[in-house]
Amino acid sequence: MTRPDLTAYLDRVVKVIIDRPRGSRHPRHPGLVYPVNYGYVPSTLSGDGESVDAYVLGVDVPISEIDGLVIGVVLRRDDAEDKLVVAPEGRPYSAQEIRHGVAFQERYFESHVVVSGIVWRERTIEGCLKQIAGKPTRLTYSTLRAGRRAWIGLPSTSAWLNLGLVVQTRQG
Repeated sequence: MTRPDLTAYLDRVVKVIIDRPRGSRHPRHPGLVYPVNYGYVPSTLSGDGESVDAYVLGVDVPISEIDGLVIGVVLRRDDAEDKLVVAPEGRPYSAQEIRHGVAFQERYFESHVVVSGIVWRERTIEGCLKQIAGKPTRLTYSTLRAGRRAWIGLPSTSAWLNLGLVVQTRQG
């Protein structure tokens, strides 16, 4: 069977039916406990002839289904099927957070994660300023303690460096 290009699902909302809720054990490998909800997208076809599988990040309780945003795709070189990574809308994830969320199972495969065009990549303010090289841009910031997020313009460089904020750039 030909492997479908799952990157077409990036930034789309899909319904995931959970068949392995958070805290459940893998049916063939009982030592593997799912720290995330895991399921499939109905009416799709993956490289193994079954429905496309999906990891669900950002839901801390076992669930039976979810409508969520596809924020990443796990591409496996040594397996017939790739996987979607889905999360509730409105919660930004870095590529590193996505990789960490799926590592419990992906560590057994040669795989990498392709992230959505709107996944947030964490950077320091200095990194953001170097990256944009003085061009007008939109940034978002989050304070380390409060975790508040807000859109900001690009004010005086020294003012933001003195605040010690973690800044995230929005890709796409």
